[in-house]
Amino acid sequence: MKEIPLITYISCIISRLVYFDNRSFILRYNKITSENILSSRFKDIQKINSKEIFKPKISASSIINIDKKVNNINYSRNIDTSVDIPNEDNKSKCTHVKYIIISTSNYSSVFLIADKRLNCIFVGFRGTSSPKSGMSYTKMSSIIPYVTCDDNGDNNGYVLGIFKITGEIFYTINEGIKFLKKDFLRTEPTIVTTGHSLGGGCAQIFSYFWSQIKKTPICCVTFAAPRVMNGPLISKYINLMREKYILYQRVVTEGDLLTELPLCFQIIIA
Repeated sequence: MKEIPLITYISCIISRLVYFDNRSFILRYNKITSENILSSRFKDIQKINSKEIFKPKISASSIINIDKKVNNINYSRNIDTSVDIPNEDNKSKCTHVKYIIISTSNYSSVFLIADKRLNCIFVGFRGTSSPKSGMSYTKMSSIIPYVTCDDNGDNNGYVLGIFKITGEIFYTINEGIKFLKKDFLRTEPTIVTTGHSLGGGCAQIFSYFWSQIKKTPICCVTFAAPRVMNGPLISKYINLMREKYILYQRVVTEGDLLTELPLCFQIIIA
């Protein structure tokens, strides 16, 4: 491809960065997003309507140049600590970004990242980082999507382990987003959720919950994520995409078996 959506590329970077710990994350995030070839494009995201979030594009040649720098930063053991780091001693150092990390006993971490340069809040779910988190979609109860509530005729089905992870922390994430909006951005931002592998599955379910509870648009970009919904729910999700309540992209590598799980799906498209 000659170009891809800019928000997709930024989401890809974040889906990698959320594997780092607290200090390593912010050091790398600030260093990567300070690269002029990337940061000079942030205004294109900042001024766009959230429903048109995929319109700003970045060229393949730019991506190649940025990728080299991203890889050098991510794999370097000696990150320059002189870049802006938020801390109790000098809170004014980091003026453009604020973030929250949420962790539970059942799931490692989700990062909420508010960036004034983009006017976005990213909800970045960490992918599989331990045997326990991997069991959320590989145990027997996740072989097929589970219908969570059929008393009222709702036949929505989810991969149960990933559904539980997302459901348990949804309202905590929501409170974090509200805090970042009111305390830091003081504007109505675009909400973008993303993640790799297990994190991508969480991001997709989160985007559906958000569209149903908040009734506002959300962008969701997943990388190498398993399939997490049954046919009836996929149909509803596609309708929300058509109405631009969910702006969705799923990025997979051909031959990646994880992206074909669970194996048994009945896909219904209205």
